[in-house]
Amino acid sequence: MDKPIADSNQKSSKAFEIVLIIVCWLIYSFAQLGRYSYSSNVTLIMDQYNVTKTVASLPTTLYFLAYGLGQIFIGFFCSKLNRKVVLTLSLLGSAISNVVLYIGVDFELIKWVWIFNGLCQAALWPSLMFTLRKGVHEKYKPFSAIMMSIASTGGMFLSYGLFALMSMNPENYTNSFLVSSIILALTSVLWFVICGILNKKTPYEDAEPAKPDDAAVQNQPAKKKGNSGVILLLMVFIEFSFVAYAVSGGLNSWVPVILKEEYGFEDWVAILTSVLLPLFMLSVSFITTFAYKKAKGFVLPIVVAYILTTVLLICAIFAINLSWIVLVVSFVLACISVGIVSNMTTVQVPLYMKGKFDAGFLAGILNGTCYVGRAFSTFILAVLADQYEWEVSFGFLAGLAALSSIIAIAFFIASKRRGEKI
Repeated sequence: MDKPIADSNQKSSKAFEIVLIIVCWLIYSFAQLGRYSYSSNVTLIMDQYNVTKTVASLPTTLYFLAYGLGQIFIGFFCSKLNRKVVLTLSLLGSAISNVVLYIGVDFELIKWVWIFNGLCQAALWPSLMFTLRKGVHEKYKPFSAIMMSIASTGGMFLSYGLFALMSMNPENYTNSFLVSSIILALTSVLWFVICGILNKKTPYEDAEPAKPDDAAVQNQPAKKKGNSGVILLLMVFIEFSFVAYAVSGGLNSWVPVILKEEYGFEDWVAILTSVLLPLFMLSVSFITTFAYKKAKGFVLPIVVAYILTTVLLICAIFAINLSWIVLVVSFVLACISVGIVSNMTTVQVPLYMKGKFDAGFLAGILNGTCYVGRAFSTFILAVLADQYEWEVSFGFLAGLAALSSIIAIAFFIASKRRGEKI
């Protein structure tokens, strides 16, 4: 009788973990609607309020700044939070923010509403990654990594695609905020109900301890190297995360504007074309998972990705005056390349890197840094575009990518000389 009972418990545990991964995926996918409802409609907002790119970029910049800094703060306390309550309130707060923009407020108030939205959504990623790290067996970690990567890019694709359809009638573009708020509210109810059921079934912290594979052992920071080595490791990954989203976030925010201004695209066509970015980004999760397994580490794939990103951004500079097709292709490939970096630091590192940092801390710090980088680039690119030409903006991004390439190469060589595999 023992064997059937054991088999039953094993099947129950597997079913629980699969459900947990799917629920976390749904939560983060639908959260993207409340995140990109403003930035995906920025061209229409500029027309409605008659503001410049610099002014129009401010709410998005402040959102990602609040979101990023909020995640860094949450990362320190993630293990102590009641995730059932915190995530429910976070989703409801984001829904309320979108309702306010649907109702309509003066432009000066939008930035404060979007700061609140950013702070509300800040708890999502660290809490979900902490939940998966604690509640999913090692053999399901690759599946959870792929699903959470798809959650981000798939949710962005859903957002831009849905909002592009709504913007076909410019007068009704504010319906984007209404739809986002409804879906977020329903998602908060889903999380509250299902999280309660899952908690009763199996506590997250009681997941079966995994036997670390060779890559995990190699990626474990050596205790002998002391705090200075651990801090240096964290600082390097912070730099990688910052620049990765500074590049991809800047491109995602301003591609619709570039297509409209440089090539005369209509608003809905410009937004729909920009859907290519998150659509092709769906491949990043599979590429990153494959690269991590082959390289048995994090840094070597990052080296290759940043070098490729630098080359593609230089190509984009020359493509502006050639063809919008060449430009969009350069954008897509650059976003895929730099997306490997952000996926590596925000998904693979929190799930696989063992040692002095728990998953919630790493997810909060690194993903938070990503969005601080995005806030930085969204505003800087707008200023550069207003004062100069778009070529200068791309040159700025190419410079950031080139600098990160140098840092990644130096860190990889130094780690190899020390006999470490990071």
